[in-house]
Amino acid sequence: MDLYPIIAMAILGGIGGAILGVIKKKSVKNGKLPMILFALVIGVSSALINSPGIKTTVMKNIDPNYEVRLRVQRKMSSLVEEPMIKAKLAEFNDPGKAAEFSRNLTRGGLKRLSFAELKIWNELRLEMAKASPALCSGFWSGRLSEDKMYSAFTIMGNEKTDKWIEISLKASKLEMENADFVRVSQQDFQNSLSKIGELNSEDDRLKMSTILVKGLNASDEEGCWMMEKMLDGARRLDDVSAEKFLRYLAGV
Repeated sequence: MDLYPIIAMAILGGIGGAILGVIKKKSVKNGKLPMILFALVIGVSSALINSPGIKTTVMKNIDPNYEVRLRVQRKMSSLVEEPMIKAKLAEFNDPGKAAEFSRNLTRGGLKRLSFAELKIWNELRLEMAKASPALCSGFWSGRLSEDKMYSAFTIMGNEKTDKWIEISLKASKLEMENADFVRVSQQDFQNSLSKIGELNSEDDRLKMSTILVKGLNASDEEGCWMMEKMLDGARRLDDVSAEKFLRYLAGV
């Protein structure tokens, strides 16, 4: 079983840090069927398609995120070869369970990152949110998809995508090692969120409260607006409040 594509997306999606839900699996309707059909079609012209230049050109026409997908999978492959993780993955015959394990591994490790790394995570999520409204609202609701993630990576460029991968790998390894971390209470988080509210106008504070009450019933536009307010607000807090806010958020 080729786990690289499965593990890569599961881990990268795992640090998306959705507030109110879980990442959904990509369905056939979201692009898998066209890729399968294309694979069947090129089977009769393997000599032509074996040319790297032609293959890349054709694949880019079908999937505009083809190059970033390859880049991500290649860089993430190092994690699959880590002895502890490789041994654990060997226990799974079901790709779905392997992906679930990988997502949980990264999510669990986020709270173990250093404050400096949490700030980078926050900055990258803010940039991704601004690059893709669909992904932005997904950070709030949990309605994330593989295509949305890769589209955002394509917009962000290689340097920032590599930084996202680096954070993902670090979080996964820390979770496997069960590294210690600073515990943060819900009250600490609420206090920091209140400080973020104070950075905004009275009208915006009222809107934030309304969206928090709505939860999953908030519209995509409202969810995205709220995420941007939270992510941007976190970087405007004092360091003590910011770390408590981000570390609690990372553990949700």
